[in-house]
Amino acid sequence: MSTSPCGSFAAANAPDPHKHVNYNLGMVLGVDDLRQEFAYLYGRNQWLARSAVGYGTLTGLRVSIDIAGGGASGPRIVVTSGVALTPTGDLVCVRPAQCAFPNNWLASHRADLDALPAGNSIKLYLTLARATRLADPVAIPGAPCRSDDQVTKPSRVADGFDLDLSLKSPLQLEEEAMGAFVAWLNLTLSSPPLPATVEQFEAMLRAAFGVGGATSPPSSPLSSMLPFPWFNPESPLTSPLASPPAMPLLQERNFVDAAIRIWVTEIRPRCHALGLPGGDCCNEQTDPQLSFEQRLLLAEVQVPITPPSGPDPYKVDSTRLAQLTLDERRRPLLLDLRLQQELLSAGNIWMR
Repeated sequence: MSTSPCGSFAAANAPDPHKHVNYNLGMVLGVDDLRQEFAYLYGRNQWLARSAVGYGTLTGLRVSIDIAGGGASGPRIVVTSGVALTPTGDLVCVRPAQCAFPNNWLASHRADLDALPAGNSIKLYLTLARATRLADPVAIPGAPCRSDDQVTKPSRVADGFDLDLSLKSPLQLEEEAMGAFVAWLNLTLSSPPLPATVEQFEAMLRAAFGVGGATSPPSSPLSSMLPFPWFNPESPLTSPLASPPAMPLLQERNFVDAAIRIWVTEIRPRCHALGLPGGDCCNEQTDPQLSFEQRLLLAEVQVPITPPSGPDPYKVDSTRLAQLTLDERRRPLLLDLRLQQELLSAGNIWMR
C-alpha cells in the first residue's frame, strides 16, 4: 500500500523491556545501555496504554473508496490522517492521507490469489501497525578508507506507520470477547430464570467462556471459543438499552461485581494482545496464529475481480464497481475520556 517512507528497524540483540539501567558512579554507558533504558520506558508506556485504555481508532483514519480518482490505475482506497492505539499499545499517527490501488495489490499477489477457491470477488483487510525508520545520518569516527555507508550512521529512529491490505484478518480476540461478555451479562441479568446464587452465576459465566477449567484448559487461548455461538450482536437483547433486570439492586450488584472480577482475572488475560506471541508480559499463549493480533483492523474491503488471462494479473472488475464496498462493523473505535464524561452526564438521554 502507498504509505510514507517507513521501513522497519530492529536491534541485533533486542533489549529486555523488564529491565532498566542501574546507574552507578564510574559506570561507562554505551549503546546497549541506552537501548535498554529506552526499551524499558517504551515498554511500560505500551503496557499502561494497552491495559488501562484499550485499543482502537482514536481520531480520523476515515476509510473511503474513490472510484474515479485513480485514473488509469483504477479505483483507490483512501485513508485520511489520524491517530490510533494498536493492540500492542503503540500510539500511531498517520499523516498525510494515504491511498492504495487494489489493481496494484492484485498484480503483486497473484500466487496468493491462485491458491484461493475460484470466485468472482475477494475480501481484503485493511490494517494498521507501528513502523519505524532510521533517519538523520551523522559522521562517525573510524578507520580510513571506509565505504560511504561506514562514514555516517543514522542518529535517530523516526516513528512511522504501516498500512497494509491482506487476505488475513486479525482475530481481534479481546474486541470480540468484550462484546460477547457484555451481551452475555445483559442477556443473563434481563432474562429469567435468574441464577439463585453468585456461585451459580459465576459457574454459568465460566462455562460460557470456557475459563476456569469449565470447558477448556486454563492455558488455552480464547480463540478456541470463537465465535461464541450464542452471541448475536444484532439481537435487541444484546443492546444496553434493553429493559433493566427485575432483581433486587444488591443482588444485581453482586452479580455484576462477580462478572467484572472474572473478566479481569480469567477471561481478559487469555485474549489480551500483550499476552500473545511477540506482545510480551502477563501471558503464556503459544498459538502461532495469534501473532497477527498486533495489527489494528480499519476496514474489510470486498473487491470484485476478473480472473487473469494467461500471464495477465487479476484486476478489479470495472463492470461491477458498485460491488467494491467497505465494511467497518468490526472496526475497534476508542472514545476519548472527555466524550465519555459527556455521555455519562447525559445518561438520562440514553436510557429513555
